[in-house]
Formats: sequence, structure tokens, C-alpha cells
Amino acid sequence: MLSHSLPAVWRCKFLFVYFLVSFAAGIVTAYYVDCLVLYQVGWVAFLGLVVGYLVLAIWLYDKSALGRYNGVIGLACVFLAGYLSVVERKPMYDAYDVMHCVKGIEAYEAVLTTLPEATKKRLKVTISLRKARIKGVWVPCNGRVKLHWPKGQQMRLGYGDVILVYGTPKGVTPWVGEEMFDYQRVLAYQNTNYTHFVDQGTFKVIGYAPSSVWRAKAFKMRAWLATHLGKNIKGQVARGVVWALLLGLRTELGADVQRVYAEAGIIHVLALSGLHVGLLYMLILLLLFFFGIKKREVRSVWVVTLLWSYACITGFSVSVLRAVSMFSLLSMGECLGRKSYRVNMLAIAAFLHLVYDPFVLFQIGFQLSYTAVLGIFLLHPNWYKWVVFSSVWKQKIGQFISISVATQLATLPLTLYYFHAFPSYFLLTNLLTIPFLPILITVACLTLILSKWYFLSSIFAKLTTQLILLHYHLMHSIVTHFPLASVKHIYLSYTTLWLGYGILISLWIFLHRRKFRYLLVSTFFAVSMAMPSLYHLVKPKNAFIFYSHPHASTLAFVDGKRATVIVNGKKQLPHYHGVVLPDLKKRGVKQLIMPSYTCMREVDGLVCISLNGKKGIWVNASTSGVHLFAQPFKMDFLWVENNAITDLAHWPSHALIKLLIIGASNDSKIRKKLQAQAITHQMAYVVLSAHTGYVASL
Repeated sequence: MLSHSLPAVWRCKFLFVYFLVSFAAGIVTAYYVDCLVLYQVGWVAFLGLVVGYLVLAIWLYDKSALGRYNGVIGLACVFLAGYLSVVERKPMYDAYDVMHCVKGIEAYEAVLTTLPEATKKRLKVTISLRKARIKGVWVPCNGRVKLHWPKGQQMRLGYGDVILVYGTPKGVTPWVGEEMFDYQRVLAYQNTNYTHFVDQGTFKVIGYAPSSVWRAKAFKMRAWLATHLGKNIKGQVARGVVWALLLGLRTELGADVQRVYAEAGIIHVLALSGLHVGLLYMLILLLLFFFGIKKREVRSVWVVTLLWSYACITGFSVSVLRAVSMFSLLSMGECLGRKSYRVNMLAIAAFLHLVYDPFVLFQIGFQLSYTAVLGIFLLHPNWYKWVVFSSVWKQKIGQFISISVATQLATLPLTLYYFHAFPSYFLLTNLLTIPFLPILITVACLTLILSKWYFLSSIFAKLTTQLILLHYHLMHSIVTHFPLASVKHIYLSYTTLWLGYGILISLWIFLHRRKFRYLLVSTFFAVSMAMPSLYHLVKPKNAFIFYSHPHASTLAFVDGKRATVIVNGKKQLPHYHGVVLPDLKKRGVKQLIMPSYTCMREVDGLVCISLNGKKGIWVNASTSGVHLFAQPFKMDFLWVENNAITDLAHWPSHALIKLLIIGASNDSKIRKKLQAQAITHQMAYVVLSAHTGYVASL
């Protein structure tokens, strides 16, 4: 077996941890490395290693040579399995994928694979293509598209509906919204590379063919439960919170409610998680005991069946799948009389989840969910055993504080990286929420169970509404009136994220091993994390920074802790909040100055800029303003966006350019042409990439 090559203490406890790490490493490698040769070699290597492993297991059984080789071969097989599981799903290796024929599509037939989700202005759903019409001929076509339509239009669509859509899907262009929300990256992590914005007249429902009949029935059951809850519980706030707590539906949650819960540090309450599944697990055990079911095998079957039924009804969210998998393994372990190691159970749940859907590894919910539970398993027991409590209540409060701190610390780097904020009073808000949650869920369940008896149901519905409103107003008061309730505008780079976890892991090992070298490693990671901030303190104070974007570009002149910002384009706010502001905050900028007529002037489509003794031209559209350069003129930079200049030969030769800046909004052919011409004329140039700032030496 594979475990023969591992140290004895690790053989049974953490075998699946090795499996999980190897499988995840293969997934990451396949996602970021695209090569047809590696794909073909990967299959050959995988089959060869499997055969080699079987040969060693048969011919060298119980010999020392088996222990030397089978561990490495087994982990290599798992790595290649993870690699191939992603490559097999990549569209480039599917001859019928939409990416190979998207430009010629006139119409297509698709089936809804998710339920519609609501945003501020639109509804969106993921659809899977079945066939497409190209030049009047219907051909097979695969691939996933994110379909959007206006929120005000009354169009009923559900899971499994087959629709006929007229038009052509569009590729997802790089776009970063407010708070660094990269829509292209989010869709790519879901293996979706195309979107289509439609209205009521451009598509119609032509059939019903769900990919999973059981899932379709589960969604119908959830809709029925939501309808019955909605009849009894009035008010959008109360109804939205109850739907989120019990059924995982967030369609009625307003933006204000989500903001308050997020800033209070209890947004996990509105997303079905292990806390909800744990309460359900205890309730099932209590009911089984009440009905006299004490046989372990029968009890385990009931627990597993009911837990997975609940996971199906709630839409198989990441946190619910993780929790249901763990509790199912725990129940089966008790049934078999086997000792269960919690970290190994967590690894098994994650491993099975990745086997089912490898792309879920890159989703925020998956990362936060498993990291939080891992933090509880590793950090909480070590902290909790250091303190001796004099009473049961103090013990419960100490246990709660220990779990909350372990969860927050384990997820802190990810939280700062994705959400750029930290809830200062997370201990207080969780202390006021967690004990309250079982009461609220019990009362809400009684509202649903007693829905046929209107009088009793209405009493519990009013009680549920009042409890939710009381809790919401309490959280709102904390967020609004407490000082520094949420520390915002914290931006971590990808490197800083890993350095943060390097600090946590090395400190944890130091506390276990008590060896000074691990503390030195943690110090090294901390110093490495602080280096960018130290660099911004000692670097030259004055700098021109160019930010390019397909829809809006920005020039910033940084002078110490002040920056003059000029935004030019249609989508200024998302670009400014998502890219420019975070980068300037990292550079230590405290004060932002918007431009005045003294530093910029627009003439015939040319934006003329004069800042700190430097002069430049910003061309965003085709212009006739070149006639202004009748006399020789020197400029520090010429910034070209939106294909405004397709050939430098059209630009006056006596207008001397110190630096040519080629923006990301230009077509690739034009970028290459301008780059080649700049090299020919021995002109300094730079090609900007989207969403990153380029510091120019002018």
C-alpha cells in the first residue's frame, strides 16, 4: 500500500492529506499550463505509472523494494489524475466546443444548468450549449455560457429548461469592478468563457430536459418550501434572512442586509455552512433517539440519507457539501466502529469534492470553507487546553472564543485578499449570533411545519420576524455606531497572500516542535511581506503611473502622499475603485487630487497634459488634431488607446516623442504594428496590460 513508504505515525491519520495535496497540485498545474504535448504525455505517463504500481504490488509484495517505490509512484498517479481531470474539461481539447465556432453562430440551443441569480439590474444563469446554427446549418456544439437579461422583464426560467437563443455569445473581456472583483477570472474558474446579454424577444423556451432529474425535483421542493415560508413571514428583510438560513436562497437578500452582515463579520450565517448542517445533524440524532432507533447501522443510514437529501434541496453549495461529507464519514465511522481522524476526514471530503468538480478548487467559497474548518481542527485544540475554566459557562464561552479566533485567523489572508476588509468586532457579533441561531432556526422550522394550521403558524411567523429584525438592528447598530467597525481598503497581492500563510504555518509548527528555526522562518516571511511597503517608503517620491483598461484608462502623478488622477473613458468608477485606488493605496497615497484646467486640456480629440514640468498627449479616439503640430514639438509621452492611431506614419514626424505608450484597449494587430514601428524608429515604447499600473521614468 501507499502508506508503507510513510512514517508510521502518518500512515493512517493523514494518508488522504497527501492524496489531496497531490491531486490539487495536478489541478493547478493543468489550469495554468496549456500544452497539447503535455496532455498526450500525461496520459501515457499515467497509464505507465498505474501499470508499474500494479507490477510492483504483485511481484514485490512484502519486500523492501515495494516500500521504496510505491509511495512515489502512487502520489505521481494521483498528481497526474488531477492534471488530466482538468485538461479533459478544457474547451481547447473539445472539437465541438463553442470557442472553435463562436464567430459564426447565428442561434443556438441550450439547457439551463443552474437556477437564475439576481443582481442589482439583471438576472443571470449558466447554460450548457447543445447545438448551434452556423450559416443556416445546425451542428453539435458544447460549452458553457453565462446568460444575462434585464431584471424588470417577467421571464420565468428554471433549471432544466431548454431555450433557443438568437445571436452570438461574446467572449468575456478583462474587466475589474469595484473592490477588485475580476469577472473574467470568476467565470474562468467556473470553466465559462462566454456571456450573452439578451432581452425577452431574443430567446424562448422550447422544452424541458434537466441534466439531473433528482436535482430538478430537489429544486422544485425548495421552491415549494420557499413559497410556504414566504406566505407566513412578511417583510423582505425577514423573508430574505429565513430563506438564506434554511434553504440557501439569497434572491430576497437586499444589498444593505448583506453589507451589514459582512461588515459585522457574520456573513457566513447567511450562507449555508457547517454550522447549519451541525445543528441538523444533532436534530436528526435527537429525533432518532425519540423514535427509539438505537441500532448503529440503521441510525447511520437515516443520518446519511437525510443529510444528503438536505444538501440536494439546498443546491449542493460548497460549505454544505463539505459539512455533509464530513458528518456522513463520521456517522459511517461510528457504524463500523472505526476511530475517525478529523483532518483526514476533511481531506477525504475535499478530495471527493475535487474529483467531482476540479474547478471548484479556485472558488472563494471552497477555499474559505475548508480553510476555516482546518483552522478549527489545528488551532482550537492547542489553545483551548492551555486554559482551565472554573465553571461550565466559562468553559463554553472560552470554547466559543477559541473557535472564533481560530476560524478568523485561518481565513484572515484569504479574507483580506478577496474582500479587502476586516471586521473589528467579529468576536462580539459572533457571540451575539451563534447562540441565537439555533433558536431562530427552530422557530422558523416550526413555522414551516405548522403551515397547515394558520393560527399556530402565524404566531411562530411573527416571532421569527421579530427575532430577525431584532438581530439585524443590533448588528446594524454595531456596524454604524461602533468606531472602526470595519477596517477597509486593505489590499494584498498574490505573493503577500502566500507569505501570510507561510507565517501562520511556520508559527504553528514552532508551537508544536518548539524549535527556534521555525520562528526564524516565520520572521523571514514577515520581513518579506513588509518589503513592498518599505520599498514604497524609500523609493523616489515623484512618479507617473499609467493604468490601461478597455473602457477607461487613468493617469496618476504621485507626489509623496498625494496623487493627481486623470480618468478618461466610459466606465470610470469601476476602473477607478477596482484598479487605480487599490494600487495607489499600496503606494502610500493618502490624498487624491482631481485634475483642473491647469494640467489638462482637450483639443479636437487630443488630451494635452502638463504635470510637474512634463508634457504629453493622450489620444483616445480618431482625431484631426494633428494639425496643431505645424511646428516642431517635443513631448515626454504619447499615449494611444482605442485604436486611435493605427500607423505612426500618420503622426507628424517633427513631433518628437520621448516615450510611446501603447494601451491595452488597442487591437492586438495594431499593438504589434505600433511596437514594430517604434523599434524601427528607435523610439522608447511600452505595451500596457489591463488592470496593472506602469511606472514610467520620464
